[in-house]
Amino acid sequence: MYTPEYMIYSRGNGGGMKLFKNFFLIIFWVLFVSNAVFASGIIIRDGAVLEINHVNIDLNCNDLVVEDGGRVKITNAVINKCRNLEVAPDGIFSHAGGEVLYCRKMEVIILKEDSLHITISSGRYVRLYGSSGINTVNLESNVTVEFLNFIGANEINIEEASSEFTVYRSGATVYLKSTAGTSIKIPATLTPQTLRFANGSMKLTIITGNVMLGNQLVDTTERLINSSIDEKDTSKNIF
Repeated sequence: MYTPEYMIYSRGNGGGMKLFKNFFLIIFWVLFVSNAVFASGIIIRDGAVLEINHVNIDLNCNDLVVEDGGRVKITNAVINKCRNLEVAPDGIFSHAGGEVLYCRKMEVIILKEDSLHITISSGRYVRLYGSSGINTVNLESNVTVEFLNFIGANEINIEEASSEFTVYRSGATVYLKSTAGTSIKIPATLTPQTLRFANGSMKLTIITGNVMLGNQLVDTTERLINSSIDEKDTSKNIF
């Protein structure tokens, strides 16, 4: 049986604490003990570590910021109502079976047959219904997009590099999540769809019953994208 826990500690003094379902104690620990700050959100500074294991927490539409030298790890946990997730170049944010859900108002967009392309700008949360034709969608970083009825040879242009993403599936629905806060939910079908990243492109499809992203088998375990890519076909000229 897993014990829900939060743990925040500072590597500098070697201290540690397990807090059971009491976010106010976490705030106290952040404010007065570790190198972290709670103001309009949680800031994990150099030397501070935040671990959230097997539990859901609610940030009430505040920010989670990981500064250089800070580290956040979530394991089978959910951070709800996060306004922004910001990770500095030398900060670390990792998750194993966890996710971050943003406090964004969901938009519903239905594409028509004559829709040439659509761009989802940073910070938006969109449920996007595709047409029966080829849909072209441009995704800036830090968006949340749910693709529905995407059954054709669609083209999804993504601002970030594939190396920034993890991937897993539930049934034939594929989930991609990036370190910049981008979250993509898209069905895999028998028709190949192009996912075009900043460093190259790959196809998402179902082959002989297997969900494939390029040459990478996608299963229910969340893993970094490590498929080979077409380096000549990138999204750099789109954004």
